[in-house]
This record gives sequence, structure tokens and C-alpha cells, in this order.
Amino acid sequence: MTRKWRILLRTIGWFFNPFLGVKIHGKENVPAEGPLIVAPNHRTYFDPPVVGYALAVSLNPREAFFLAKEDLWKVRPFGKLIEFLNAIPLRRSAQARAALMHAIELLRKGGTVVIFPEGGRNKTKEDFLPFKLGVAFLAFNTGAPVVPAYITNNHGRAITKPWKWVLRVQPIHVYFGKPLYPSDFPGGRRGQIEFTKALQKAVEELMEQAIRDGVEKRKRTPSLQ
Repeated sequence: MTRKWRILLRTIGWFFNPFLGVKIHGKENVPAEGPLIVAPNHRTYFDPPVVGYALAVSLNPREAFFLAKEDLWKVRPFGKLIEFLNAIPLRRSAQARAALMHAIELLRKGGTVVIFPEGGRNKTKEDFLPFKLGVAFLAFNTGAPVVPAYITNNHGRAITKPWKWVLRVQPIHVYFGKPLYPSDFPGGRRGQIEFTKALQKAVEELMEQAIRDGVEKRKRTPSLQ
């Protein structure tokens, strides 16, 4: 973990602990070393720092890099900020390959990459958008295990509702599931599709766990068929 990340951890910890009251479950599921992909659900702009914080304070602290849509770089100061926070622009053009190759290089060096399998923020009333193959692509090309993750109560945390933070009406919980290994699946596109289905099911199961724990109150949506 770099010095920059340690400083950021202390800084955001002052915000997350008093105001958001972030609770982390399954810390033991984060591998101690080696390449790692983390695949959370995604509803708000707070999700990347929340997941980054959760990984940094897990039993095996990890510094995370994030694949993010290039749209976030349209406002230049914001783009520079998130780039400083280890965000990697994922373009929709031919240049997308450069971002993926950067992520693959980080993974091959034993780094941690966070990628949202829904492909973007879920703005619908459904619990999840269909998962895309991007996570499987990275996993199959690097052999990196994938830790499914679920962030609770992030659908109601808008900038317009800061009182929910201060009063902790809806504290955020982050659940980490057991790693999925690409080596347990067939090769090629068929294997990537099966892996993606298994990943979505794993994230759904984390949501169900949150419901059983009484920290989430939402209905389950059907998994991929």
C-alpha cells in the first residue's frame, strides 16, 4: 500500500466513520496477496470510495484501482481528482483496449482492480442491471480471483439527503463474498458467460444476507438465466 493511499485512508476515515458509519462484513474473504478483482453493485458516486475504504481496512489491506467510464472526465477538475484516487478511464471507443491492458498489467503485478459488473450506475428500480462480461474478461486473462461485493442502502444516499448521514438513518454496510476463480470454469466465451452468471448470483446472495441481517429492506430480483 503506497504512502498516498495510507494518507487518503486516514482522511476519508474521518468522514466515513462519523458520518456514514460504514460497516464491513466478510473482511476475511479478501485475499492477503496476489492479483485481485473486486466486483460490487453500483448505484451512487459514493460507491468507489466506499469500496476503496472497505478494502483498505480489511484484514488484508489492499490499495485499489478503479475502472470508470470516461464520462466522469468531462468535468476536468473532477476527472483529475478521481485519477489521483486511482481511477482508470474506460473509453467506449477503440481506446478502451488501453484501459483494459492497464488493468491487466496492474493485476499481473499483484494489484487490486475494482470494476462494476453492471457497467455503470444502476438508476432503475431493479436491484441489479444485467452483469456484463468485463469482469470475466479481466479474470480469464490474468487468472485473478474475483471477490463479489454488495453495498447496502446506497440507493437512498443522495447529496440532497445529508441528514441520513449525520443521523445514520441508513448506515452503509459492505459485504465481501468468497472469491470466484476463473480456473473453475471452462475456457473461452462460454466460460466467461458462466462465470458472469455465477458472479451475479454471488452478489445477489450477499444482498439476501444483508436482508437476513436486517440491514437491507429490498426485494430480490431474478438472477440471470
